Amino acid sequence: MLQYASTRRMFSHGTLLFDTDLGEMLRAINPRRMQIESKAVHSVRSAVANIRELLPRDMTLADLRTALLHGIFGGETVRTYDLTGADWLAIEDIAERRYRLWSWNYGRSPQFNVQKSARFPAGKIDARIDVDEGRVRAIRLFGDFSGRRDVAELEAHLMGVPYDRERLGAALADVELNDYFGAMDVGTFIDLLY
Repeated sequence: MLQYASTRRMFSHGTLLFDTDLGEMLRAINPRRMQIESKAVHSVRSAVANIRELLPRDMTLADLRTALLHGIFGGETVRTYDLTGADWLAIEDIAERRYRLWSWNYGRSPQFNVQKSARFPAGKIDARIDVDEGRVRAIRLFGDFSGRRDVAELEAHLMGVPYDRERLGAALADVELNDYFGAMDVGTFIDLLY
């Protein structure tokens, strides 16, 4: 469960697993190709179980939803509100002005490190990236590739760039990556970095 609190509001977010294949879930959330080490508050790992296994009787997902609403509202009728066209326009406006901005989604992120490596026709590339406030603060590129130019130039070129696929692409649009790595296109390199 994640929580965010300000002086007037609190937001809680969590996931309820009803009947999930836990083996598949664990394989999906443990990335092999990328390692991220965050400086944020680390999650406290807890035992994971499906709600269905813990119920006193078998229920469908619809039954569980009804039981949860019944419990939250104390058995009273659950009031609903149908959003109007004006409501949807206001929601879109708020989303555009605040929640779809890079600064909201990435700019406030805690400091973290990314390490990714892959083998390409030009050789192996190992990227180590420090990201702070959503921007590349340091990047080092290692590997057994051989280029005509020193990768330190490319590392310096990426300093301060927002750690975002599109912005990395824009920063690399005029860079001839073949000079640094041999055969390498921008899309493949961004896949490595991001």
